[in-house]
Amino acid sequence: MKRTDPRRLLFIAKGMRWVERHGTITDIKRLVTRGYFVNPTVNLQALRKKGGYLNHEVLIICYTTKTVTIHDPGYPAHANWTMGWKTFENAFTGTIKAWKIKK
Repeated sequence: MKRTDPRRLLFIAKGMRWVERHGTITDIKRLVTRGYFVNPTVNLQALRKKGGYLNHEVLIICYTTKTVTIHDPGYPAHANWTMGWKTFENAFTGTIKAWKIKK
């Protein structure tokens, strides 16, 4: 039996479009540009430039050609944490969750 994320069901019930898949940095940029809230999974230790692995989800706020700004709801939380794409790419695990209100 395939497990369904309960958040997905909630978003669909509220009239939102939900996407969950493996993707690339290009996919993240495309989804943000199309108005999706993008919630990628990252290695938090890599974002902190430390050794080890800690699976974590963040929210993409915006991006430029050189930087990406995220909100990290973890402890401690980091709002508007801006970093270079290389740092983010080194931490990105390849899993993307995204949602958008249907029009």
